[in-house]
Amino acid sequence: TRRDVDDAYEMLAARQAELGLVRVQKPRQTHVGGRDYSFYFEDESHNWWEIGEHPDEAEFIDLVAHGDWDQREESK
Repeated sequence: TRRDVDDAYEMLAARQAELGLVRVQKPRQTHVGGRDYSFYFEDESHNWWEIGEHPDEAEFIDLVAHGDWDQREESK
């Protein structure tokens, strides 16, 4: 849920230095159509991670199968 996303953000942001996180972005509506809600964070190895709510399972499966919607939109 969005509340779970917000809770995860609050925990990671509060423990950012302790966990060695480079960046913790604020939660926001993400991807085309703005129906997903998530945030990204970067670890000390410069890997980016996403924690999010994806309310439509079929759209989420498409996202996983074909890559990030935002990236697909930029390539058009």
